[in-house]
Amino acid sequence: MSNLLEIHEQMLKEAETKQLMEDRVSILEKYAAYAEQLLQKDYPNNFNKSDVVELADKMIQHDIEVEEQQAKEAELQEKVAEVDALGRVMARSYWDELQKLNVEQSGK
Repeated sequence: MSNLLEIHEQMLKEAETKQLMEDRVSILEKYAAYAEQLLQKDYPNNFNKSDVVELADKMIQHDIEVEEQQAKEAELQEKVAEVDALGRVMARSYWDELQKLNVEQSGK
């Protein structure tokens, strides 16, 4: 029985891997098709397969860099929001303490 479970788990892993590879190939095909369109537009019939691959690779690298930069910016915005919230709490506490001192001094 455990052998059947192991076989089933292995089949699921293989199916996931296959789907992942199909998704990646689909993405690469889209980049290649777009690169070919751009080259055809700018250099009609004056490019080869290596040009398409090179342009597609550069486009992929650019998109990865943009995505990484966006992730860094989102992380930074989150940190700024946290610091802002902490600053507001501290400022509010400071203000409350000043108000208490003011009331105590005016009551004397």
